[in-house]
Amino acid sequence: LDGRSDRTKPFVLRVDTWGPHHAYQPPATRRTTICPTEIKEYPSFAHPNGIDKPAFAARFVEAFARSHPSLQTWRDWQPIMARAYEQYSHIDDVFGRLIEAIRQRGFAQNTCILLTADHGDAIGSHGGMFDKCGDMQEELMDVPMVLYVPGFAGNQRIDSLTSNLDVAPTILE
Repeated sequence: LDGRSDRTKPFVLRVDTWGPHHAYQPPATRRTTICPTEIKEYPSFAHPNGIDKPAFAARFVEAFARSHPSLQTWRDWQPIMARAYEQYSHIDDVFGRLIEAIRQRGFAQNTCILLTADHGDAIGSHGGMFDKCGDMQEELMDVPMVLYVPGFAGNQRIDSLTSNLDVAPTILE
C-alpha cells in the first residue's frame, strides 16, 4: 500500500487466508484465550443424522464416529471448538489490521472491501463434523459475506436465497 507512485489510478488487492479449517492452529498468542466449557452445545449437535438425510451422509457420520471414538459428546468437542474460535478471532484481527492500514494510508474513501467464504461452517454440528461431508447441511449453506462500500448505508442483511454465484454480480454492481 505504501509503494504506489500514482495513487490516483485504481488497483486491486486480493487477500486470501487458509481456513479456518481443521486442523485449527491459531498462533500461540491466541491459544487458550477462549474457555472451552463456555461454548454452549450447538442445537444441531444431537440432531440424528440418519433422519431426512441421504444414506451417504449417515454412513459418513457413522464412519467418523467409529474412527474418532474420543469425539462422541459435546464435552469432547468443546476444546476443538475453542481452537476453531481462536483461529476465527485471529483471522478477524488480521483483517482488522489490514482495514486499519487502508484507512491510515488514505484509501478508505475510495476502496470497496469484500469478505466472504466458499461455504459455511459445520464443525461440531450433527453429532460432530469437521468441515463438511458432501451433503447440504444448513450450516454449510449459511455463507458469510461482509461488503463495505464507501457511501453505502450498510447494516443490511439479506435473508433471501442466494448462492456463491451471486458474489461476482454483487461485486460488479
